[in-house]
Amino acid sequence: MPPTTSSVQHRVHFLDAFLTPSPAPATSTLPPSVEPLIPSSSLLSSLPPKYRINSPSRPLKRPSGAQIHPVLTYTPGFGALLSWDLRLSPEQALVRSSSLAPTPLSAQLLSSPACTPPTPALAIQCSYLPWTLSVTPPADGSRAHAAVTVGDVLSALYRILRLGVASAELDEARPWVDVQRVRATCEARCAAVAHAGLREAERAKGVKRVDFLGDARMFRGFSVVSASDVKGRRSKRTALVDGPVWQLHVKRP
Repeated sequence: MPPTTSSVQHRVHFLDAFLTPSPAPATSTLPPSVEPLIPSSSLLSSLPPKYRINSPSRPLKRPSGAQIHPVLTYTPGFGALLSWDLRLSPEQALVRSSSLAPTPLSAQLLSSPACTPPTPALAIQCSYLPWTLSVTPPADGSRAHAAVTVGDVLSALYRILRLGVASAELDEARPWVDVQRVRATCEARCAAVAHAGLREAERAKGVKRVDFLGDARMFRGFSVVSASDVKGRRSKRTALVDGPVWQLHVKRP
């Protein structure tokens, strides 16, 4: 079960410097030069023009009341258009459609702004996670004054959930998290690895952030956290965010 509302108000924020990321498989990256996997028109032709723009050429102002891209948006009773097991690479996610078979993410969709108006940074919270996750464009300077894209959000979420959790951090999270459940999820994830050698190597890496989700590992979309809720959730142990804050919704398979 996810934490109660009161427990969400006491989020802990751990510095990534204390975490050890596990190497991602070669297929887990989302290179900017990837070719479209499906005709982009079949996926994006119905989207409003505001979602079919390139990154702006001038510095972005931090938006107020940003609207999330339709593919990422959480809809009560439905979820999101994107079907994604958060244990897997975003390249394995599929976009649902009422008229077409589920389709892979296209390069054009991945490069679309994650919200409108575009933003240079955003934060993600989830009732299952005791961290505030920050998302920004690549820091290599390849996209000056760039907006956060759909691809940035998905790849950042995947990368952050693969980070290892130190024992000290796990102990510090005990007031807000069922650590026994987290460890059991970790063991189940490792046991599912078919190759014995790889299975033991995965066990040796220990708990990862994705294990905090328990069985609720299916992506259901994002909703915007209101300014009043963000202010109410802040405390000495909560990272202050600069930019819109999104709530990550998840479910069991």
